[in-house]
Amino acid sequence: MTAQLYIADSGGTTRKPVKIFIADSGGTTRLVQKIYVADSGGTTRLVYQAFTATTHTYTTGTNATETVPTGAQHVTIEVFGPAGGGGGGHAGCSGAGGGGGGSGGYSRSTYSVTGGQTMIYTCPAGGAGGTVGSSGASSTGPSTVSSGTLSITTMSAPTGGGGAAGGSGTGGGGGGSAGTSGTGGNVTNSAGNAGSAHSPFCTGGAGGAGVTGVNGNGLAGGAGGNQGSNGATGGTGKIIFAYT
Repeated sequence: MTAQLYIADSGGTTRKPVKIFIADSGGTTRLVQKIYVADSGGTTRLVYQAFTATTHTYTTGTNATETVPTGAQHVTIEVFGPAGGGGGGHAGCSGAGGGGGGSGGYSRSTYSVTGGQTMIYTCPAGGAGGTVGSSGASSTGPSTVSSGTLSITTMSAPTGGGGAAGGSGTGGGGGGSAGTSGTGGNVTNSAGNAGSAHSPFCTGGAGGAGVTGVNGNGLAGGAGGNQGSNGATGGTGKIIFAYT
């Protein structure tokens, strides 16, 4: 059985410490990383270890469970929506490129947590790129994080739109729409970025850039296909749990 350290507070209540600080010989206060004690049989055992900040990042998962690590006190949750696929280029010899897909929306929250609590997340694939002459697709749905044993406001980050197919001559595909603003974040909610239209005539447009987060960034929309080429698949959704 693993030994554990408990300390009595000023009211006499015994608690398991989250952080322990001591002053060194020079008077500088330092965070204690580990404490070992010798038991009655002379065996040295680890009784305390400080929590090290850790980040869990996901780009797949459907109704998957996230478990708070032991020792964590706070979590920052970032939810990035999946991106749309790029439009396919036109097949003709004078065909134009397809438009780039839009990137997904964004939501961010912070909560106090206790080790062992759970949350439920879904992180969809990005939208498919369009084949030659066809528009790109949006994803099947938003990225989400909802309550497990930890009660939170459900967070949702919508998908970006697919880019339009390239037409003939100068009729290039338009860029996919930006994912609309995320919802449920208690810190911030924002929209994604629209994809670019074809440029120049035979070249597909760039996918919309992923939203910039605090512990990572969302993925970009799929690039539009050049003349006679398929559009690229949009980036997957992304979910980040950063614990301190």
